[in-house]
Amino acid sequence: MRTKVYELVGSMGDGGAETLVKDYALKLDKEKFDITVVVWNDPRESANVKRLRENHVRVLPVYHTPSCLERVIRKIFGKRYTAYRLGRLVDKEKPDIIHVHLQNLQTLSYISKKLTSIKLFYTCHSLPENMIGRPGSSEFDAARLLIDSNKLQMIALHEAMADEIDTMFGINNTAILNNGIDVARFENVDKTKLEIREQIGIPQNAFVIGHIGRFSYAKNHEFLLELFDKIHTKNANAFLLLVGAGELKESVVENIKHRGLEQSVLILSNRKDTECLYKAMDVFAFPSRYEGFPVSIIEAQAAGLRCFVSDQVPKETCATDLVSYLSIDSSDIWAYAIENGAETYHSDRTLEQYDMKEIIKQLQNMYMMENDK
Repeated sequence: MRTKVYELVGSMGDGGAETLVKDYALKLDKEKFDITVVVWNDPRESANVKRLRENHVRVLPVYHTPSCLERVIRKIFGKRYTAYRLGRLVDKEKPDIIHVHLQNLQTLSYISKKLTSIKLFYTCHSLPENMIGRPGSSEFDAARLLIDSNKLQMIALHEAMADEIDTMFGINNTAILNNGIDVARFENVDKTKLEIREQIGIPQNAFVIGHIGRFSYAKNHEFLLELFDKIHTKNANAFLLLVGAGELKESVVENIKHRGLEQSVLILSNRKDTECLYKAMDVFAFPSRYEGFPVSIIEAQAAGLRCFVSDQVPKETCATDLVSYLSIDSSDIWAYAIENGAETYHSDRTLEQYDMKEIIKQLQNMYMMENDK
C-alpha cells in the first residue's frame, strides 16, 4: 500500500517554492508514494503545472470554478470556508501525510482536529519572520497550535534558519533539507549559446546579464534595472534577460520603458527550459532584499555562470568558487563588479550536496520515519 502524500502549496505558479514542490512530486518514488499537489483554486497553466500534468501527477484544486453562492460564502468566511472544503477532501481521501508550503498554516489549523492521525510537515521557504511572523500573527499562532496539537514537523532550508525556528517555538527538532536541483540538467545542455540566443531573440554579440526570479518586492528588480542601466550606458552591447512572472511584472515593464531600455531587455515567463536560458547568459545577477534559499543561484552555478549575489542571501547558496556577495547599498559597486570581476566567496560546500537525487532520498526517509511512528 502506497503512502498518500498531499503537497499543499496553495497556488502553483513558477516561483522557487512551487518549483521545489513540482520536483518533489515528480521525483518521489511512485512505488512507495501516491503524490497529490493540492492548490486552492483551479491552477493556471504555469510551466510547473504543465510539467506535472505531462507526467500524470494530480493537481487537485480545493475549489473548482465556484458558483455565485459559493463566491459569497467564501467572501464572508474566507480561510475558514477554504479549510472546510479541504477538510472534506481529507475525509474523503484520507492522506497519510500533508506537507505544507508557503503561508498556508492558518487554513490548516482550522481543521487541526481532523488531522490527528495525519503526519504534518511544514517547509519554511523564506525568512521565518516573513513566512511565519511573530507571536500573535495568524501564521505563527497556527504553527504553534499545529506543533503542540499535531506534532507538526518544521523543516528549514539551512542551519541558521533551523536555529531561528527552534528559538521561535522553543523546540529543538527542526529538520534541515537543502533546496535541490537536477545538477546534470544544468551542467549538460545539448544546444550552444549562439543557438539558444538565436531562438529567443538575443543578439549574438551581446553581453548578457541574466536573472531568474519572481517579479516581487523581495527580488529587487528596481535595483537590477538601475545597475543594468549604468552598465548599458558604458557598453551598448549589454543585454538583460529577465525570467519569471509575478505581481510586479507590469511595474518592471514600465521601468524599462522609462529608462528607454526596451531594445536591450527581454522578459520571458512560464518557461520549462531554464537550463537553456542560463546557457544564454554571460553572468547571473541576484540583488534580493531578502531570501530563504533561492535555488536559482545553485542552478546558475551548475550552469557555470559567474554569480553576483546580494549579501542578504544566505551564504549556504555558495557551492562553487563562482559567487560574489555584494551589498545592495550601491548599484555602482555592482556595475563595477560585473564589469571587472570581484572577490569570490569560498565555502566547503559542493554542488553534489544540492543534487535533487540526494535531497529526495532524505525527504523520503523523513516521510517514512514519521509515517512509521
